[in-house]
Amino acid sequence: MYVFTLFLLLSSLMYAEELSLETLLKEYKNAEEPNLYTKKESAGHIRVITRSELDKMQAYTLNDVLKTLRFFTIGTRRNGMTTLLRSGESQMSSLTTKVYINSHELNSATLGNVLVQYGRMGLYFIDYIEIYQAGNSVTFGNEPGTLLIKLFTKDPSRQNSTSVQTSIDSLGSVTLQAVEAKVFDEYSYLANIDLRKNNYEDYTLGGTELSRDGARGQLYLKFSKKDDYDIELGAISEKYDIFSGLGLATQDGYTHTNDIYTHITKYFKNNLKVMLTASYEKFKIYNEDSIGIPLPGMSAPFAQQLDTTISTKVYSATIEKRFINDNNELFMGAQFKHQEFGIADYIVDGIDTAVNWGPKKLDIYMLYAENLYNINKNHLISISAKVDYYENSLDKSSTEHILRAGYVGIFDEFTFKLFAMQSYLYPTFLQTTYSPNYRVNPDLQSAEILTLSTELIYVKKNTTYGFGLGQSEADNAIIFEKNMTNPAESIYVNSDDKNKFKFFFANIEHSFNIDNRVKVEIYRQFRDSYYSPREGASLQLFNTLGEVDIYNELLYRAEYTTQDGVDVKRGYDYSFGAIYRLNKRTELKLKAENIFDRASKTPISGVDVSTIDRRVLFTAEYTF
Repeated sequence: MYVFTLFLLLSSLMYAEELSLETLLKEYKNAEEPNLYTKKESAGHIRVITRSELDKMQAYTLNDVLKTLRFFTIGTRRNGMTTLLRSGESQMSSLTTKVYINSHELNSATLGNVLVQYGRMGLYFIDYIEIYQAGNSVTFGNEPGTLLIKLFTKDPSRQNSTSVQTSIDSLGSVTLQAVEAKVFDEYSYLANIDLRKNNYEDYTLGGTELSRDGARGQLYLKFSKKDDYDIELGAISEKYDIFSGLGLATQDGYTHTNDIYTHITKYFKNNLKVMLTASYEKFKIYNEDSIGIPLPGMSAPFAQQLDTTISTKVYSATIEKRFINDNNELFMGAQFKHQEFGIADYIVDGIDTAVNWGPKKLDIYMLYAENLYNINKNHLISISAKVDYYENSLDKSSTEHILRAGYVGIFDEFTFKLFAMQSYLYPTFLQTTYSPNYRVNPDLQSAEILTLSTELIYVKKNTTYGFGLGQSEADNAIIFEKNMTNPAESIYVNSDDKNKFKFFFANIEHSFNIDNRVKVEIYRQFRDSYYSPREGASLQLFNTLGEVDIYNELLYRAEYTTQDGVDVKRGYDYSFGAIYRLNKRTELKLKAENIFDRASKTPISGVDVSTIDRRVLFTAEYTF
C-alpha cells in the first residue's frame, strides 16, 4: 500500500507541466470561483470544495464528499441507511450536523440526523460547498451544530444552460440527472431533477439475503428576482430494502422517506433579510422477522411484524440585519421555529398499538448577534452570543445559550486562527418522544459543550501547510445506555461523567500548476474509548493530461472495536476517476470506487458491511 501511494505521487509529478496561455486562462476562471468571495475564516475551521473539484472527484452524492472529511467515517445502519460517525463514537452517539442549501436548513427533526436522509443526495445542481468543523458562527442561525455543511446552488447568470447526465455502474445502478439555469432580465430560475435506482452488494445471513437496494427521486426549484427575493422548493422520495432490520432474523421489509419544503427569502435595503420556511417529512418502516423484533415495553415472545409511520412539520421565520461601519461589522438576528411530531401508525403484528409517547410539539425562540472587528486589515476579532428558549407540549421549558470568541491574524505567510465556544446539545425527538426499538426519555436534558481549537496555516509559493489542534468536553452529556440483556430497554440518559476528547490534524497542499495538485491530510483523536476509527488520512491527486482529467483518492481509517466488542480491521479506500472532454458539450466519465475492496467496514448482525461498495461507474454528460 505504501509503494502504491508513492506511485500516485510520482504520477502527479509526471503530469505537471509548465504554465501556458491555456493554463493562465484556467487560473483566471478559477479565480472567479464564488467561494473566494464568501469564504469567512472567522466562521470556523473551513474547508471549501469548488465546482471544479466536485467535477474532477466525480462527487455525485453528498456521501462522496463526506467520506473524505477528517475526523469522520461513513457507516451503514441496520436498516440500510448511511450515517456519519465522528472519530471514536458509535452510531448511537448524538451527532450535531447541520446541512444547508443556500440559507435553508434541511429538516432533520424526525430522525435527529440529517445525513441519514440526505447522505445520498445528488449534487448536480450544487456549485460549491463550505464545510465548518469544531463549532461555527452563530450567524447561521437555527440550533447549534459541531459540523456544518453549506451547499450553494449554481448561479443561473454563470450557467445559463441545460445539462443532462446519466450513469450506470457494475452493480446495476442507474442515475438520470438534469439541471437547467436561465436568466430573463432581472429574473432567473434553476431547476434540477435527479432519479436513481441504487443497487448495493447483497449479503447472506442464515440463508436470508440482506439487501439495501432502493430508488430515490429528488427535485429542486429556485426562482429569483435580483436583489429582491428567492423562492426555493425542494422534495425527495426514497424507498429501499430494510437490510438487517430491527429484529433478530429479518425476512422482509423496507424504509420509505418523503420530504418536501419551501423556503422564501426577501431582501431589503440596508442589509436586512427576512426568511420564511415550511417543511414536511414522513418516515415509514415496515419489518417482518422470523424470530422476533424486540420492542420497548413488550416482553417475549417478540413481535414478528412492525409497521410504523411518523412525520414532522417544521415552520420557521427569521429576520437578520447587518450593520457595517468602517472596521466594524455587527450582525443581529431573531428566529422562531415550531416543530410538530406525529405518529400516524404503530402497528404490531397487525394490531394498532397504543403507546404513551413523549412530547410531540416544540417551540424554539432564538436571538443571536455577532460582532466582527478588524483591528487592521490583517487582524480580526469576533465575539458572538445566542440565546435559545425551548418549550415543548408537556410545558417543559429551558433556556440555552451559546458564547463564542475568535481571533484571525495574518502574519506575512502565516495565518493563525483561535476559537473558544461554549454551546449545547438539545435532545432529539427520537431520544425523548418516539423510537421503534429502544425506550424514550422525555426527561432528557441538554448537554453543555465547551470547545477550544486553533489552526495555523503557512503558505510558501505554491504550497500550503496546515496544522490544527483542540479539545472538547461535555457536561451532562447525552449518551446511549445499552441494555445488553434486552436491547429494546436501552435508553438515552444524561451522563454524570464529563465526556471529553482532544484532537489534532495536519495537511499539505501543493499546486504544480492550475491543473495538477496534490492534497495530503492526517488526523487523530484522543479519548478514553473508541467505537469507530480514531485516526485517519487522505491523499487526493488532481491531474489533467490534454483533454483528460484524472483523479486519484486514497482514504485510510484505523482499526477499531465496536460497542458490542467486535474488532474491525483498518480500511483503505482507493478510488480512481477519469473524464474525457469529447468536445465543448460532451464529457465521458469513468470512475472506479473502493478498487481493492478494503474500505472501512461496519459489523451488522455478524456481517462486515462496506458502505462504499467496490464498483465501476460510467457516466455521460451533455450540455445544450
